[in-house]
Amino acid sequence: MMRIWSIVCFVVITACIFACNPGGARPPAATGSSTSGGGTTTVNRAVQTMTAAEFTTWLNGQRGKWVLVDYWATWCAPCKEKIPRVVELDKRYRDRGLIVVALSFDEPDEHAQVAAFLAEHSAQFPAMVRSEKMGDAFEGHKISEVPTYRLFNPEGELATQFVGEFDFDELERLVSSTLALDSR
Repeated sequence: MMRIWSIVCFVVITACIFACNPGGARPPAATGSSTSGGGTTTVNRAVQTMTAAEFTTWLNGQRGKWVLVDYWATWCAPCKEKIPRVVELDKRYRDRGLIVVALSFDEPDEHAQVAAFLAEHSAQFPAMVRSEKMGDAFEGHKISEVPTYRLFNPEGELATQFVGEFDFDELERLVSSTLALDSR
């Protein structure tokens, strides 16, 4: 019965996403806020819970666009260190056709923690949290560790990936050159 209820909720939420946002690039907003520099910044933030299969469906809906997926977690120090760079990458290339999405491997009930962390860094890209058990999530997404970054081309194919510790500048150069070539 719980599985049926989850499916019904997913269908209703998905219908709302596409009714309110026909492009499908940004999920509906929930609020996360943080204090930084003495003021409070509120960033509209959706943190949805998704299975690997649901995420694949969402990703397929982004066909025609370059998509960078950041598989991360708030308990992962290297992931947290890279989030400010991911936010800057999103800001720099969003208008050139890049969609950045963060898929958190935090516990499914930790939406607020994930939203607060991303709001603290003024992240404006879509965010999701895994809904499966940890091992099932790694298997379902076919990744071995976080952080993992995957860049998908407009046909929805994996163009490249970066896993674990790597030079973020290399990822940024690749995104920049890929989008430059794609815009010709």
